[in-house]
Amino acid sequence: TKVMPSLREVLSKNGYNFDEAHDKKEGERFHFLIACNGELFDVDQELSVTRDARGYYAIGSGGPYALGALHMKATPIEALQVAADISAFTAKPFYVAEQFKG
Repeated sequence: TKVMPSLREVLSKNGYNFDEAHDKKEGERFHFLIACNGELFDVDQELSVTRDARGYYAIGSGGPYALGALHMKATPIEALQVAADISAFTAKPFYVAEQFKG
């Protein structure tokens, strides 16, 4: 209730046009994860927020491959390596951070 309105305001003030976000020819303009107090939130270019009941998240060019590996019980590093093996746009070094609920 606080983060998305603030993010929308900042993006709008800096020239981001949400109407252009619907243009599929351009593809996805941005997609990111927000970590807050040990919980992850998946945010897309329209600022839609989704959550996965299993807690599996992956974004970027190798995201679908990493998600598949996670579903097959790979560790996060193993999932990143699977993505790198398949996607030319995914490569080392991999950085992993862990955030705990406070």
